[in-house]
Amino acid sequence: MVNTCFAVCPSFYFADSVSSKCLMCQSPCSTCTSASQCLSCQDASLFVVNSSCVGCLSPCLTCSLSRTNCTACDPSSGFPYLINNSCYANCPANTYNSSSNCLPCVSPCNSCINASISSCLSCNTGYLLFNNNCLLGCPSGYYSDTVACIACNGQCSTCSSPLVCLSCVPNYYLLGSTCISSCPGGMIISNTSNGGICGYCNSSCLTCLTTNTSYCTGCPNFTYLYLG
Repeated sequence: MVNTCFAVCPSFYFADSVSSKCLMCQSPCSTCTSASQCLSCQDASLFVVNSSCVGCLSPCLTCSLSRTNCTACDPSSGFPYLINNSCYANCPANTYNSSSNCLPCVSPCNSCINASISSCLSCNTGYLLFNNNCLLGCPSGYYSDTVACIACNGQCSTCSSPLVCLSCVPNYYLLGSTCISSCPGGMIISNTSNGGICGYCNSSCLTCLTTNTSYCTGCPNFTYLYLG
């Protein structure tokens, strides 16, 4: 509307007391007290500082409430990831990158790919990483290196390190800390319920039960088997 009288000048205009006219603010002012003295800004990402409209401070790409309260980060700044209205070069621990926003991982993940509990890359203290999950203990066939579950070698059913087997898979037998396919001569296979162990009969026996190495089934020369 032109040639209309207003008690208060509309947006983008200010009341000029000398001419008694509504005169236009200079861009980027939205409201102003004079042509270049801004009260508010046309662009929501601009802020009034000393009556002038100024932009967000780097590394903010956009901001609100203040020049340093980022709502998006400038990728070219080297700090492209947003968390709690601040920009970071990398997402901090316990967060993951989602469209340049750092979002929290689900506990007990310490670092993760996404919000799924099965997307862990590392675990909080007290947990072990296994197939992108954080567990309190390793499953059979794996051992703990204090941060993750590592597969035992192919013959071990359980182990405490890559070289120390505790039990063996079927058709292998534990000799010391190694799983072998057959026990050496003079040894018997005992404890077959736990994968099989290579051992010796009691020194008084020539042959014995595999389930009880002190239960003789045959005797050395010049000794006699007592069946009582």
